[in-house]
Amino acid sequence: MNDDRTFPLQQGGLDWLCSIYSALNLLHLNGKLERPVDADEKFCDLINNLPKGWNFRRLLTEGIDPSDLHQVLYFAGFGKIEECKDPDFDKLRHILFENFGAIVFFQRKSDGFTHYTVVDGIKKSGEISLFDSFGIEDIFHNDGLFYLEDDVINIEACWTANLV
Repeated sequence: MNDDRTFPLQQGGLDWLCSIYSALNLLHLNGKLERPVDADEKFCDLINNLPKGWNFRRLLTEGIDPSDLHQVLYFAGFGKIEECKDPDFDKLRHILFENFGAIVFFQRKSDGFTHYTVVDGIKKSGEISLFDSFGIEDIFHNDGLFYLEDDVINIEACWTANLV
């Protein structure tokens, strides 16, 4: 969670649903959700169709383990789902060249903050642009490392998915 939170609280400030929002944002980038109101039904479908045995309270307070994200993407309507562990910058560039966005899961090294987000392009300056539910705009790349602002992050996994 973000330790710099202030009141008024914002949606997402207390929950860990970034994986769900990332799936919805990727659907939008792929032309399947035109307006935010279109996401309402899909959001409810995703929550209502969580696999049996998943603890909703735990989902809200701890998030989804990266090993389970493929199930979220499947229920969101994606077909062929591919995962890439520990992608480097060149791999991300290749993935974005072939797909309309991808979901990445990263961990900030300084405090362990984890987050799912959608990468939707690489700028000429080398910044990785995000389509993010938490308001993060870019991930920076320098000397083989990824940065969120001034903090080193590890991009642990990346998922691409084609629509059914």
